[in-house]
Order: sequence, then C-alpha cells, then structure tokens
Amino acid sequence: MSIYVSSGAFGNPPVAELLERADRANVNRLELASGLAISSEDRHRLVEVAKEFSFLVHNYVPAPTYPFVLNLAAEGAIQKRRSLDLARDAMDLCVELSAPFYSLHAGFATPLSVDQLGHPETQRAVSKAERDRAWDRFLRGVFVLAEEAATRGIGLLIENNVSPREVRDEAGISSLFLSDAEGIEMFFKQLNDSNVGLLLDTGHLAVSANANERDPREELELIRPYVKALHLSDNDGLLDQNQPITRESWFYPLLASFASLPAVIEVYQLTDEKITNQLELMVDARKPMTGDIYAT
Repeated sequence: MSIYVSSGAFGNPPVAELLERADRANVNRLELASGLAISSEDRHRLVEVAKEFSFLVHNYVPAPTYPFVLNLAAEGAIQKRRSLDLARDAMDLCVELSAPFYSLHAGFATPLSVDQLGHPETQRAVSKAERDRAWDRFLRGVFVLAEEAATRGIGLLIENNVSPREVRDEAGISSLFLSDAEGIEMFFKQLNDSNVGLLLDTGHLAVSANANERDPREELELIRPYVKALHLSDNDGLLDQNQPITRESWFYPLLASFASLPAVIEVYQLTDEKITNQLELMVDARKPMTGDIYAT
C-alpha cells in the first residue's frame, strides 16, 4: 500500500509552503487535492520536484479561477464544457508529474451551485426521468474522459459520492451518483472499461450506508472488485467530517486486504505531529490482522 497524504491535511497552502511542510513532516507522497491553487510557476516547481515526490491529482486541481461545480452529468452546455476542460487540464498535470491516474467525484443528477456543496439540506431530490437522463450524460462524460486518459497513458478513477438522507427521494434513491453498492456495480458494468476504476472514499461510504441503514463493511465487500484506490477518513456516520483515522475506525481492520492499492489520508488541517501519527497508523494497518475475516 502506497500511502499518500492529501494537501488538505496541510490546509491546502500555497504550493511552495505545501512542499516545505511536506518535507518537514517527511511526507514524500502527496495528493494534490480539490481547491489547491497552482500558478504556472507552481506547476513548473511541481514538475521539478516530481523526482523527489510522488504525486496524485484529485478533482478541482488546478483550482479554477472562477469556482463552479464539476459535474459530468451536467445538463447545461457551459457547465459540461467547463467540467471536461478542467478534467483535461488535470490529466495533463498527471502526465507532467508522472501521476498514474486522475480522480474525480461521480456526477450529480440535481443541479448544484458552489454554495450548495457540503450542504445537503439545500439540495433536492429529482424525478426518475431527470435522474435517468443525468445518468446517461454522466456515462457519456466518463466515456469521453476515459478515452482521453488512455491516450495520455493514465487511468481514470471515479469517487463514490456522499449521500445523506436529505438528498434521497421517498424510495431512498439518491440524486448523487455512485453512493451505494447497486449504483456503483451498475456503473462499472455499463461502462465496461478496464481503464476506469473506483476511488473508494470511506467517509462517503459510511454516511451513505448509514442513510440506507446498511453496514458499510458489507457495502465495501460488494464493490471490492472495482476499488483501485482509497480515500481514508472517519466520521460519525451522519456527516462527511474528514476526521482522523483511529484503530477503532470501521475500515481499519480491512486495510490489510487492500495493501496493494494506493491510499490517501484525507484528514484535514493536521499538525505535522498528527500527520506523522496518521502515517504510523497506516503502516500498522498494512500488516495482516489474524482472526478478522476481512484480512488477508
């Protein structure tokens, strides 16, 4: 398991400060995460240090000058074009930094503004017809990016969405795609592209499973074949809080069985000491845990 630390753990500071803090904390595997501003000078600097660091690129990176919601299921032509253009620039950055894949979140059937992200109480469920049309747009968008990723020699990973009760209709169907095992399995079977995998976010899965009154461990076993990388953080099962990983985290005993995959510590605003602590926990987690049915 290659263990990365999200730039969010450092608070997404300017790139020069990020690299300095990472070096001070003995972190040489970094995920450049959503919202990280990267100037042309920063980009050149990242390429320069790519021999010393191993990088991943996730979501809104480089951060757009004018914020918008990245949505591969968007109906509007402008938002769709901006989403694809951002992803293309991010994939180019992956090539420049020798990152093995680009990852981004799954699409949304409901139209969202920047202010609504992270605030499910302001979001709404949509009709089945709206959702079906958005699903088709999402699949087409992923297909386009998957082809372009392949031509660049990199993979494409789609992250499961977090879906609390507030964004589900009366039947429990979410307007945010890839938030449960059924939706994830259907997506990969319909897409049928070996260059596309799942970035499994444990925090998102915990909230979504709880909203469906399911066990996240059982959900994880159902989607295990599609998982190609992990985003790791904990929460209370109600909100995506990006809290620190502990030995009591529901997914901690399962990590040894994913030892061959890259994993990102996606816990925000940590001190250097806490980052070191999280890394030490991850080193221990890679060791097989006898007696646990999920360990290998």
